[in-house]
Amino acid sequence: MIQTYEDLMLPVLLTIKDGNTYRNRDIQQKVSTLIGLTEEEMREVLPSGRQNVYKSRTNWAITYLMNAGLVERISRGVFRISAEGKTIMQAPPQKIDNIYLMQFPAFRAWVNFSDTTVTRDSIQLVNEETPEDQIEKAFEKINKTLAEDLLTEILNNDSHFFERLVVKLLVKMGYGDLESAQVVGQSGDDGVDGIINSDKLGFEKIYIQAKRYAQNNSVGNELIRNFSGALVQHGATKGVLITTSSFTPKAIEAVRANTQQRIILIDGKKLTNFMIEYNLGVSEINHYSIKKIDTDFFDEA
Repeated sequence: MIQTYEDLMLPVLLTIKDGNTYRNRDIQQKVSTLIGLTEEEMREVLPSGRQNVYKSRTNWAITYLMNAGLVERISRGVFRISAEGKTIMQAPPQKIDNIYLMQFPAFRAWVNFSDTTVTRDSIQLVNEETPEDQIEKAFEKINKTLAEDLLTEILNNDSHFFERLVVKLLVKMGYGDLESAQVVGQSGDDGVDGIINSDKLGFEKIYIQAKRYAQNNSVGNELIRNFSGALVQHGATKGVLITTSSFTPKAIEAVRANTQQRIILIDGKKLTNFMIEYNLGVSEINHYSIKKIDTDFFDEA
């Protein structure tokens, strides 16, 4: 597990305590060795996929230490320990965190903190998570609630609405188009609720089955066998089975054991995640753009 940015503060100072200058990437590499991070942990990204977790937290650890006056920035991306930092390293504390940094006037000014008594509760505005971590968690929380609301709305509508929805979703995801897509679900539909042409001429077809089930009613392997049989009747090798609930372990194993057909299972969680990702049944209310320094611009100056 990757440490918090507070946990990385002391390792950063230990890494640069010799007084030499270090590039940001060198600090990151040395700290990762010091704390024993695995290659997998080094590659871990935030849920958005746009930010490396370890690099982000190391950068924020350096930023906090720098604003406390313990680290100096020599030039862009190059740092060294300050005189104040060297003094601390003569008898290193067991831990450096936001409470510890509160003893330094520069840090107190940076976080706009004026209380005389410093406790963990009194400095809630100095969060234990990086700003990126906070944004990601808020984003996940919003989307989790949105996903639950989407499932509720789907279950409040009838099965025919759900059949149309899943066809629209696959088209949104780039499979076929609405003109050629068909919603065929009805009594006696042979286990097929929708058909999409995956190529413009219709040589390849994707068959869809949609099961609007309550969340406590999982799809079992019997339904998988029935859908597989329906694909055989249509001479098809590709199918998508979408449900608002989930699939039993036996159902998942039945799909894995089927070497003659390619059946994709989409449960309620994946369904709503896809709807959010491809903007189906949702609308954007706010857009926040997070920016960083354009190093190329300053290199040209």
